[in-house]
Amino acid sequence: MPILEVPKWVSVAESQHLSGWEWLFDRKNLPDRPGIYFVCSDDKSENPIKYIGQTQSLKKRWSYHHRMNDFKNLTKPYIYYSEYPLGRLDFLEKKYIEYIQPELNGLPL
Repeated sequence: MPILEVPKWVSVAESQHLSGWEWLFDRKNLPDRPGIYFVCSDDKSENPIKYIGQTQSLKKRWSYHHRMNDFKNLTKPYIYYSEYPLGRLDFLEKKYIEYIQPELNGLPL
């Protein structure tokens, strides 16, 4: 699975946070840690990142997600995540969404 390029607004220290990925249907294996998550599709498109979000607990967030029906329709969906401190989540989520412009962010439910 692809590793995201680290944008210039993410500090070197932050870029060394723990990260990983899980297939969407193996999401129970996600860590109980705060972070930014990227829902991706293995559809060979130019932008495989379809949605970006943040959470205080990756594991708890993925016990239910309001966009799950959208994600289940993706080709081989997986979740890439990076763990970050709680105080950085709002800023980083906003910046990642602006930078990557995933197609499902901002769409009505």
